[in-house]
Amino acid sequence: MFREDNSVLYDLIHSRYGVGCIPVAPPSDSRHPSAEETAESPIEATLLEALWACEDTWRVITQYPILDLQGRLLSRADFAFPDAK
Repeated sequence: MFREDNSVLYDLIHSRYGVGCIPVAPPSDSRHPSAEETAESPIEATLLEALWACEDTWRVITQYPILDLQGRLLSRADFAFPDAK
């Protein structure tokens, strides 16, 4: 592996910055995905845009997996608020 291939990984492997410490820049494309990119239907996209517009519901998670106690997939919710209890 050459540094030119992947400088972050190369520096991490070769401990250029020390153990567990490597500077990382934020992603260059940090835009929020559009509702059309995230939702699976036009009605979901419309509802998602409305949820994002509300202060209390903007942290909605789309296509959230619902698992049983063994971690097996049971279903998938279009929208979820897993942190709400």
